Amino acid sequence: MKTWAFGAAVALVTVGYMTACSYESHRGEAAMAQVQKGDSEEKVVALFGPPNTREHQGKGYRRYVNDPCIDPCVERLWFENQLSIVDEAWFVALDKDRRVLKAAHLISP
Repeated sequence: MKTWAFGAAVALVTVGYMTACSYESHRGEAAMAQVQKGDSEEKVVALFGPPNTREHQGKGYRRYVNDPCIDPCVERLWFENQLSIVDEAWFVALDKDRRVLKAAHLISP
């Protein structure tokens, strides 16, 4: 393979990866902007898609936070940007009625 063709292929893959990562971040932010306290779990999943992880009450998901989900929180839904080279995720805490208590975007360098 010619050197220029290899360089072009590497550049194309890099730009494609960066575009996909940025798209995932934008998609998560757009979903988060629509989540309101009191929304149903169904609405949250419709906005984000299926969660990557479900953190049950008292268990904690130490990858992003040290504080576990405690009463009135019964479960946190985690939505991760799995393409990001830094840790980026959104969580939605649900109460016993499966309604949003709190939602947040977390990113660490």
